[in-house]
Amino acid sequence: MPRFLASLSIPQVGEETAFDIAKHFGTIEKIQKAAFSEIEAIYGVGPVVARAVIDWFKAAANKKLVANLLKQVKIEKSKVPNLESNVAKNSNIFGKTFVFTGTLPTLERTDAEETVRNLGGNASSSVSKKTDYVVAGENAGSKLVKAEELGVRVISEADFLKTI
Repeated sequence: MPRFLASLSIPQVGEETAFDIAKHFGTIEKIQKAAFSEIEAIYGVGPVVARAVIDWFKAAANKKLVANLLKQVKIEKSKVPNLESNVAKNSNIFGKTFVFTGTLPTLERTDAEETVRNLGGNASSSVSKKTDYVVAGENAGSKLVKAEELGVRVISEADFLKTI
């Protein structure tokens, strides 16, 4: 569902925001019927994003697009565990924010981010003071520099795999 939502190219809605919205509402139908205040209340979603989602789903052409797509694709149930469960709460990832940068030796970035989310963590595309770990691969670039400036812990893919 988050990938489907992100694929719609709604302005202001990237992978992480799509994940948050999908997790909150559970179905496309609920998102389509959601009020501005419901969307804005989601952690990490502000008024600009909420307005973009409302406006996008209000457009007749977009309603038709979604209806046609849903005839062609099956949206699978999310693999994200109930975050109240002991499995999620007891993971080393629960509640932590990870940023992946550079080329990782064995993992695809999207798979690594999905793993973090499945274990109750957050995957972000930018480094901030709230970032717990930056997983750096080859040619890490500016995200690595920013992590070092902010004192964010930088780990390798191997360390990330040990953590999970």
